[in-house]
Amino acid sequence: MLRGSCAPRGPYHVVSRMPAPSVHSPDVRAVECESCGRAQLVAGRVPEALSLTCAYCGHEQVRSLGGSDGPPYRTAPRPRGANGRLVSFDLRETPPGLEALARRRVPIADTRARFDAVRTALSTMSSAPRDPEAEWHLVWLGSMLAARHHIARDLLSERAVLEATLERTTLPPYRNLLLARLSRLAASGASSGDGLALAQAWLDLAAPHTGIAEVDGDVDAAIAYLDIQRGDPQAALARLGQEEASPIRGSARVVADLLRVEALERLGRALPAYGLLRIATRGHGQAVVTSIATRYALARRSRARLVRAGIGALALLLVLPVVVVFGIESDHLAFLVSADAALIAVLGIVLWLRRKGRRVTF
Repeated sequence: MLRGSCAPRGPYHVVSRMPAPSVHSPDVRAVECESCGRAQLVAGRVPEALSLTCAYCGHEQVRSLGGSDGPPYRTAPRPRGANGRLVSFDLRETPPGLEALARRRVPIADTRARFDAVRTALSTMSSAPRDPEAEWHLVWLGSMLAARHHIARDLLSERAVLEATLERTTLPPYRNLLLARLSRLAASGASSGDGLALAQAWLDLAAPHTGIAEVDGDVDAAIAYLDIQRGDPQAALARLGQEEASPIRGSARVVADLLRVEALERLGRALPAYGLLRIATRGHGQAVVTSIATRYALARRSRARLVRAGIGALALLLVLPVVVVFGIESDHLAFLVSADAALIAVLGIVLWLRRKGRRVTF
């Protein structure tokens, strides 16, 4: 819960004591205070500018989500950094100079410190021309921080850091990458009733197709997720494709593959969904697929089937060596089959309990 008083102080308003699901509400913004850095929910709709007083330190500030008034991005030349290199649009690629922050188990404080430094530098630049490479660094760092907050189930901080990044980003392709993430975060709270409206509000701010595959694919994945949450899996499949090779490129490829699995499951096509999940797991890796699927609650039936298949394969591997060494004796084989069945039953119960949100330790 948030601290502070709900009473208005002059023109400044702070929403406090809001339940956790309200992070998906279209009637509030998630703001990081410019002074103390604390994340909080503030009354206001997307994309309105805000005048607010921090509920923690009392700092008064005006916040805007920014934007770009230029022509459609498809007509603009691809931006280059200060060194003349073409900048990237794929969040899987680590920006030059930030390689150390891409490693596992890097303290979140290190990423946060670099993010704050880049954001401060951008805030001192004139509105035009902006350094595309600096904006790319900010977008990459903000996305990394948001992912870390999501893993910690701190959805308020996740949304706040994405909004803070959006405030300092002007290039339409980079804004689209952030808006797609904000939309998917909102749509993941569809059960709260407000998530779908907020997800659509973020998508309404996205620039029309930029002609950049990595960016347009990310927005398409966000739209497809919204289609699924609205109960229209056929529309999601039409957008993302049903073939084994996904047309989506860039960092949204994993999300798009899992969205296609989810859509097939909801259409009752269990076998194609399971086959597509196996292809995605081989292509992206089990850890990545599990992380993204858990983040957006996708492909649960196919993932459960994949686990059962793995347990069955493990049981077979336990039986075969003994059969080869000792021969097939009915008593021995019966014992091994019974032991494997017991192991599978125990593992199945553990998986069921964990899926219900209960902790299981041995």
